[in-house]
Amino acid sequence: MAFIMKRLWKTFLGIADIFSADEPVSPPAAPALLSQLRRDFSGCADFSCQSVRHGGIPLALCWVEGLASGEQIARDVLRPLRQLPMDSADAAQLMLRLSQGGIWAVAPQYRTDAAQLGQDLLQGRCALLCGKGALSFDVNGQVKRGVQDPKLERAVLGPRDSFTETYRVNTALVRQRLRSSEMKIREFTVGRRSRTRVGLLYLDGIAREETVEALAGQLETLCIDGVTAIGDLESYLAPAVRGAFPQFLCTERPDRFSRFLLQGRVGILCDGLPLGLCAPCSLPELLRVAEDRAQHALVSSALLLLRYAALLLSLLAPALYAAVAMYHPEMIPVELLQSIIAAKQFVPFSTAAELLGMLAAFELLQEAGLRLPEAAGTTVSIIGTLIVGQSAVEARVISPIAVIVVALSGIAGYTLPNQQLGSAIRLWRFLLVLCAVAMGMFGFMAGVTVLLWRLCGMECVGVSYLYPLTDGERHGLLRGLLHFPISMNAHRSPALCGEEQRRQA
Repeated sequence: MAFIMKRLWKTFLGIADIFSADEPVSPPAAPALLSQLRRDFSGCADFSCQSVRHGGIPLALCWVEGLASGEQIARDVLRPLRQLPMDSADAAQLMLRLSQGGIWAVAPQYRTDAAQLGQDLLQGRCALLCGKGALSFDVNGQVKRGVQDPKLERAVLGPRDSFTETYRVNTALVRQRLRSSEMKIREFTVGRRSRTRVGLLYLDGIAREETVEALAGQLETLCIDGVTAIGDLESYLAPAVRGAFPQFLCTERPDRFSRFLLQGRVGILCDGLPLGLCAPCSLPELLRVAEDRAQHALVSSALLLLRYAALLLSLLAPALYAAVAMYHPEMIPVELLQSIIAAKQFVPFSTAAELLGMLAAFELLQEAGLRLPEAAGTTVSIIGTLIVGQSAVEARVISPIAVIVVALSGIAGYTLPNQQLGSAIRLWRFLLVLCAVAMGMFGFMAGVTVLLWRLCGMECVGVSYLYPLTDGERHGLLRGLLHFPISMNAHRSPALCGEEQRRQA
């Protein structure tokens, strides 16, 4: 009996040796693809590759840690692979079964090119190598920031969600508002090294074909290393001579982005950026906010006119004061002129030095308030505006009228809805003050004329920058300055979508 048991044990050990790790008789899974992937990701500590066997067929599972979810890989790839019957004759038959539902992970893609497979891994997919090819599955596990309230464009009477850094979440936020197959999304890969996914969104049948093709052609030929900021796209898509004014409508609110698409504009969403770009852009549209449609037309029109007045006050007030006070004091009423002379009697600096110094100090305080933490930024702003300003006036270093002019100009600039427009206004404010200091009212008017000439000559994707103020239509000026009810403004703008597509907005 002992002899029989000994012979059975030796026979079992022999069979175990045949099916143990001595099996290099079978070739590795997709050796060419696997070796190329290992060369491409050499030195990458987050690249993982695990050998798997299904029956007698060798497999290899590859993914990038942090981009792909290990939990999803175990649940949706490895578990169904273990439960799959081991009756596949060869690798080709196994790959067919896996692609037809043998793996629970969604969106399987068959790849035979190592470069394309590497891009799949960097997009958060995992690859199952078998035979001469590989199947990639979507198991994205990137850390995603939840949808939060908008920070730059505060919602008063509208939705309280904003874009995030995840591209697919942003497209879903827009799709929730435009549940129509007419909304098209064309995707591009931009950046030689960042390989950033950029989407071009538009409503088919509403947006102009010329605008869509122009932006799509620019995205296809865009040649940069990477896209890490919104300016990386805007600076390349905008005309060569951009100037300081924004060339694209920038928003963090999906509802406003969707409204731009309904008007006939074309939107751009970029992976990793919580903002959306829209074109064509115009100055009147930069002064509108999403809440204009939520309020009564009279209230919205009054607030829109107030923003126009604030724009002119922020831009022209310091330069106009410098020109009048230095060269044309006869234009000032006598009582006000006597007050200004009395206030400046003991001030050692000229009007030009006062204005330029106050404007520079205002910009420094604003920059400090933005860059410091929120609590410290508020403290710095209070100290700078109240204590330092009041002390400077009491010490007769600057005159009170200069403080009032600069403060009014700065407060008026804060009413502008678009921060990029506010930055452009601050820059031109300095330029106009220098012109007024140099040549008085003549320099002031020359600077304003150059600014108007620059704005009238600007175009964004074939549309005038001052549209509809300069479209030549009878009601164009009113449509740019006022907000009409839907019943009185039921058609889209022909410059955005064409005459044949002017259906109800």
